[in-house]
Amino acid sequence: MKTRYTFIALSILAAAISCTKTEQLELQAPQGDLVTITATLPEDVEIKGGGLKTLLSWTWNSGDKITVIGETTETFNIKPGFTAKKAEFEGPAVKGSKFTILYPGQSALESDWNTQVQNGNDNMDHLKYEASLTDVDDYTTFAFNSEWAEEHGGSLKQTGVLVFTIPLPVEITKPDTLIMSCDDAVFYAGNKDEKTKSLKMALNECTPEDSVLVAWMTTSWNEVTVPSGASLVINIIGNDRSMSRDVILSKDAFLKTGYMNTFTFSGKSGWTDEAVNAHYAGGKGTKADPWIVKTADQLRAIAGDLAEGTFRYYKMDADIDLTGGAEWTPLNNENEFSKGIEFDGNGKTIKGLTVTSNVPYPSFAGVLYGSIKDVTFEDAVIEGNENNAGVVAGYIGTSGKVGNCSGVSVKNATVSGSGKNVGGFAGVIGADGTISDCHVDGATVTQNATATGSSAAGFAGSVSAAAKFSNCTVKADVSNPASYYTGGFIGQISAAVAASFENCAFLGGTISAGRSNAGNSPVAGFIGRVNKNSHASFTGCYVDGATVTAPLSGRIGGFVGDAGDKNNMFSNCHVSNSTLSGAQHLGGFVGTYATASKCYVETTTLNANNANTGGFAGYPENSVFSDCYVASSVVVNGGTFNAVGGFMGICKAGATITNCFTAASVSGTGTGVGAFIGNVDAAPASITKCIGWNPTLEFYGAVKSGVSTEKITDNYAGTEGSISSHATTFGWSTDIWDLSGDTPKLK
Repeated sequence: MKTRYTFIALSILAAAISCTKTEQLELQAPQGDLVTITATLPEDVEIKGGGLKTLLSWTWNSGDKITVIGETTETFNIKPGFTAKKAEFEGPAVKGSKFTILYPGQSALESDWNTQVQNGNDNMDHLKYEASLTDVDDYTTFAFNSEWAEEHGGSLKQTGVLVFTIPLPVEITKPDTLIMSCDDAVFYAGNKDEKTKSLKMALNECTPEDSVLVAWMTTSWNEVTVPSGASLVINIIGNDRSMSRDVILSKDAFLKTGYMNTFTFSGKSGWTDEAVNAHYAGGKGTKADPWIVKTADQLRAIAGDLAEGTFRYYKMDADIDLTGGAEWTPLNNENEFSKGIEFDGNGKTIKGLTVTSNVPYPSFAGVLYGSIKDVTFEDAVIEGNENNAGVVAGYIGTSGKVGNCSGVSVKNATVSGSGKNVGGFAGVIGADGTISDCHVDGATVTQNATATGSSAAGFAGSVSAAAKFSNCTVKADVSNPASYYTGGFIGQISAAVAASFENCAFLGGTISAGRSNAGNSPVAGFIGRVNKNSHASFTGCYVDGATVTAPLSGRIGGFVGDAGDKNNMFSNCHVSNSTLSGAQHLGGFVGTYATASKCYVETTTLNANNANTGGFAGYPENSVFSDCYVASSVVVNGGTFNAVGGFMGICKAGATITNCFTAASVSGTGTGVGAFIGNVDAAPASITKCIGWNPTLEFYGAVKSGVSTEKITDNYAGTEGSISSHATTFGWSTDIWDLSGDTPKLK
């Protein structure tokens, strides 16, 4: 009998087939006499399920045999004159009352499904149908289907089909062997009861289109159950490589007899190269079983074992000291940066990471595509030259290849550059990943004195994607003498991306810059510059202990230098215990622009080196401030420069300020020194219900000729009563403010 399969779609579908029962013989022939038995096949049967259908058709062919086992065993040969659906078989009569009928004869009991060979991709010519009617009461007229078997007191067994759809690993383009295995012997290699741990099939001249292997395998007529929690391993051999991939079952799985069963992988990642297992202390490089890294040599082997277009998985199991060894090779810094890695530091430390040669993206990861977690880098030395550089990565994510970091710390690092973005943690955050619970403690970050147009910061030089930062801290000294953007935490957000920062902090250090461009070289304790229309957000972040020294630079802030525009939001952020000095547009919180609410500055000293200095903002054009304050512990030294104010240096067009106060000490001999505003240079949108707590200065110091102050209304300057009493009069919200003491406090 020849079995012809026409598959319209893949699904798990029953292959049960019915046929017409013929009338049972009244008497059986004596044993040994030649008898003729009749078998009739049904027409093509359409089996539907899940909106898909499968056509299964059998045809009789010359040479077909039937074996009947009773008290005796005989083989019946097909007689001439058969049609596709009807055939007669001739053989000696079989003695007995119960019979087992085998197709394609006795050989069905000797089948070895591990010898199957598929020619080409997605080819079904090798599939075989084998069946057994067991313990039936008649063998003279029969059909291989469940209904006939049950009517005659027996049961049907029939082979199944297993269909594999597997995106191949990039290393294999011409597979020659497919193996599926399990830790326990759960499979049947044939139709007998013996079990095996694996099923194997050869592939001949198989070059899959689009690198997706479709393989068809005949399976035993014994049903297989693979229990929940078992690990199935698929192994593909080809191109002189052996690659494997694990699947941990979340529930019981079955290979049903008489069914088509499907096995499908969804992506190309997660494959293990068996040849590189020897490089590591254990594992297979998969998510379920990462390679174990315990020595410097094993750590160095990673760079050579990563593969384009796939992910590899690693886990440290010991601290590793690279001090005094060869320079580190960044893991992923060539071609399309598509070598995926999931690196679990497991709470361990990598000491002495060193990259001083002129390689792309000098760092541990190069360009991080994947994730790094729970590892500490100690005493790293990174020289960026003209590359984006950082200890953990030159780039974290790029071009849709997301990078994530969590629980990663950098201690006592030295990072330098000569023209690109440099940071104690990373050069650039370049994809929409997450950075959580990551810390830089004791880094020195330096740009070359001739490097222009680039950024430097304690954490990352630049952010160019909508990354999410949370619970990260930095303690670092940052020097950027000739460049544009400098920050204690981030140098700049360089594109219109909605990056977010929650509960992040700069915890001390010196941020110095010296570019002779007072108009456009932002420097700050947290972030130097935010691009316009970025819609970036900063919530619960703060600067504590920053010394910002930028005597020739402009747009200087305790928290942010240039906030871009009012679309970038700052809430519940503050600056404390800091000293700031710089050229024009110097503010205790922000140099220029911003939208801020419930933010404050305390215990901070501002030393003006040029015009426009304010306890909170230097040059807040088109800015929106609400419920913010400058504490009495803030000192604003204006010197001989113009536009010096306890809250803002100069009032520009578009400023909207409500429910804010300043109690800063303000001094200056230049034009325009005020308790709240130094100089009104342009009419604001609105400044109202604000307080300048100062015994001698007016609310604003000077007004430019012809500029209206009618939008500066319902405010107070002086020291009568208390700040809280005036705030109460102005109707400040007690949901936001605690007004029970003399000085309001944010809740």
